[in-house]
Amino acid sequence: YAEVLAYQNKPEQAANVLKELGKTEKYNTEYVFQAARLYEKAGKFKESMAMLNDLLDKMGPDESILVQKQELYLKMNDLDGAVKVAQQLIDQNPKEGRFYANLADLYQNNGRPEKAIAIYEKAVKEFPTDPTIQYGVASYYKKKGDLAKYDEYIRRTILNPEFDEETQVSILISYLQEINADSSRRREGVELTSKLAAQHPGSAEITALYGQVLLNTGDAGKAAEQLKKSLDIDPARYNVWQQLLLSYTGPSNADSLVKYSQKALRYFPNQAMVHYLNGIGNYTKKVYPEAIKSITRAIDLQPEEGRDLLADMYSSLGEIYNAAKEYTKSDSSYEKSIALNPDNASVLNNYSYYLSVRGQRLNDAERMSKKSLELRPGEATFLDTYG
Repeated sequence: YAEVLAYQNKPEQAANVLKELGKTEKYNTEYVFQAARLYEKAGKFKESMAMLNDLLDKMGPDESILVQKQELYLKMNDLDGAVKVAQQLIDQNPKEGRFYANLADLYQNNGRPEKAIAIYEKAVKEFPTDPTIQYGVASYYKKKGDLAKYDEYIRRTILNPEFDEETQVSILISYLQEINADSSRRREGVELTSKLAAQHPGSAEITALYGQVLLNTGDAGKAAEQLKKSLDIDPARYNVWQQLLLSYTGPSNADSLVKYSQKALRYFPNQAMVHYLNGIGNYTKKVYPEAIKSITRAIDLQPEEGRDLLADMYSSLGEIYNAAKEYTKSDSSYEKSIALNPDNASVLNNYSYYLSVRGQRLNDAERMSKKSLELRPGEATFLDTYG
């Protein structure tokens, strides 16, 4: 019956039923626990607190119930009550730093930073390697605006081997987003990620992240090394293959782009982007039949909702057909690209230029050249085409 009432969105009535069941079945604490939750949902905080206290009388100082009690005090805007519970958790677990961090966070999040730092300073001495304490101290200094101290403690946190790998990566990514806003600090991100990668040499995720950070700083060569290491550990990560291939898109890396895109296709034969990049590599090498084959396959696989990428594929196909002197197919490809994205100035300029060189459809060539300049006024290459 209580379940029906709860389903009907009558939490207080459901809680009343469970409360009575708890009295008749004194050893079934689940009724009381659910009653506490339903009273809380109904906004009957005092009744919920009474249920939690009843549970503590029956079960002793259970951690999960004390945590729920602390949260309930906060909903009641009773910070002092929440602090008492947090202190009780410390008293019961004096060797666990997370409970000190819990108390400090209570103070920090409720406008008492001076009390928070007092707890943190004590905890840092007591638990110098505890990652939850280090992270809490870092957050305190960040809110205070002391960025030097924040950097010191957040780096300790990220490199703390007592934290699990997933948490280390999550905090590192957030920190990288902060410092990457300042281009002068990106090398710091490289150094920090390098240290974490050295700490976890068997982690495909962290090794790939290191490669991505290197790629973002323009070091494509070292980035490729790390991305390949990551793929040696776990070759089934498509996003890492894509990052690796993008690191090889420079003209001098065409051989590597073709080689590794072919490897990627063994694992991901239906990824349009891999076929596309393989085609770009072959085009750079002037292996036009293979380039045409790959990009045609990419177009077949590319979802129609990705219109801009599809337009780029048709534009590239137009370039390749033009280089192969298959002009009718080149024109057809360019027309399809422009139909998908009529405001791509570079495509308009290139198509206009090729028509002009061939002395064909000069009115269309002039119209497209003029439009490209309207989209990007003053572009030197476009002016040459129009001139």
